[in-house]
Amino acid sequence: MSKINQQKTMLELALQISNEFGFSVFPCCEKTQGNKKAKSPYTNRGYKDASSDVEQIRSWWHSFPNAMIGVPTGSENGIFVVHIDVGPDKDGEASFNELGIDDPYTCQTITMSGGRHLIFAYPAECELKNTAGALGKDIDTRGDGGYIIWAGSTTTEGAYSYREGFGPEVGFNDLPSALFEQLTANEGGSTALPFTGVIPNGQRNTTLFKEAVSLAGKRVAPDVVAQHVLSRLQDCEGDFPIAEAKQVLQSALNRGASNTPPFTDLGNAERFSTDHADVVLYCTDQRAWYC
Repeated sequence: MSKINQQKTMLELALQISNEFGFSVFPCCEKTQGNKKAKSPYTNRGYKDASSDVEQIRSWWHSFPNAMIGVPTGSENGIFVVHIDVGPDKDGEASFNELGIDDPYTCQTITMSGGRHLIFAYPAECELKNTAGALGKDIDTRGDGGYIIWAGSTTTEGAYSYREGFGPEVGFNDLPSALFEQLTANEGGSTALPFTGVIPNGQRNTTLFKEAVSLAGKRVAPDVVAQHVLSRLQDCEGDFPIAEAKQVLQSALNRGASNTPPFTDLGNAERFSTDHADVVLYCTDQRAWYC
């Protein structure tokens, strides 16, 4: 399937993608988060509800006929994605050029903002999760715990499409060695987004809010922040509804976008205090940090 047939319905496209690639898929909608557009799952557990069952896919797209097609990344579908983001204040292409890597010969899609998804085969020898900035400014990756919107999906701001000459017919090929080495340079696998461990019942809202605010304050893309919050639901003790998690996410994105400290001595101190509030304390009387 090198090209998307524009006459196909979203249901037909979802079935085609699942059938041809063996992918599990799920329906997504466009949602405003802060002053930006982002993607949000229609399903209760987000990408974790993804399915390749024909009847389930039909049921979803009969309920949401214009839904975008979400495809989980990582070991589930055997793909790993490098997202090169572009926009008014983003230039992931420049960052990617600095890596000194030739244009990878693998399936690529163009995002609604004009960025690129480089879609590779998921490496069987290690675990790769989502990252933000590990390969350079305005470059994110999607692995285990992530998802992307597939070509053929449309939004109010544009459509996702295959890059000409880089459709699925070229295959989902291996990560270039330079990218693989950079992503696995740190002990334990990829340079993943921070925050791990079990979130106890009673601390779930506060923990997810603080994590999302911290990421948003560092100008991590809203989509990546959203995927982080949704992936952390599996670490929450007890049943934490996705609707409640989305409310936490929206509040965090609004807070993070409007309260990003400036890059001054005071701003850096505020950022340090927020990021390490669990291990450091500033004593105003003694004007000293303690940990």
